Amino acid sequence: MSEIPGAQEQLERDAVSLREQILELARELTPARLPEIVIRGFFIADWHEPFRYQHQVSDLLLGAVEGSAQEFLDRAAALMADQGWAIERGATPVPGSAPMIRVTGTRNGFQIIVRVQEGASGVLYAGETAPRPLYEPVAFVPPPRGKTVDPGLARPACQFPELSGVWQRKSLLSMRSTAAGGSRSVAAEPDRSGRGRAVRRRPGGGNPASSTSLGCPGRSTGGMSMRGRGTCSSPCLRRRADRLRPTGPWRPLTGTCA
Repeated sequence: MSEIPGAQEQLERDAVSLREQILELARELTPARLPEIVIRGFFIADWHEPFRYQHQVSDLLLGAVEGSAQEFLDRAAALMADQGWAIERGATPVPGSAPMIRVTGTRNGFQIIVRVQEGASGVLYAGETAPRPLYEPVAFVPPPRGKTVDPGLARPACQFPELSGVWQRKSLLSMRSTAAGGSRSVAAEPDRSGRGRAVRRRPGGGNPASSTSLGCPGRSTGGMSMRGRGTCSSPCLRRRADRLRPTGPWRPLTGTCA
């Protein structure tokens, strides 16, 4: 982003010119009280490329208006119109009080605002410079597009037989059973050989319990797990493991194949 030569200096000259025009108007409207117009840093007025910057100035004088506020604005509008400003009037409602009334003058992108309130003796002088770009516009360069996949090469997961073992190890069959002492969650998942393995879990999920009866009154697995048919001597535990053993071929988790 390169700076436009002389643009910032011109923006500062615009601010000085705006201050002088406001003071010239105030000498006619409130000669006993002149506003203190302080030029501060410029800011972005338009965020479209190229960015445009401007100065804003204002000062509120209390007790400077004598007589009717409407008559004061009529005088301000007449003075600005004589100097070539385009005049626009407006009002802002104030809950529980008289509205704020203003007159706005526009010329060559500059604005001067005089605002008063009926029943109050204060007057606000405000203005803004014409927005100016300070830097050369930056052209938008889109990022390079990434490589895409040929739609003809996309296949559902079930058409990758070389990954069938991965799908089998990641498949999980869960069931709930009710034991004599409450609900227990028993899951059967395949081991490396593809055979079922019963794993005990606490009610409502969580880690396997250290000991559970698995529905067999008076017996406990003692914190062991069963692979295949297991070696436990309890007939009910062997029957439970047989029921949890997968009886059909494992199917992939994704894909559209039957």
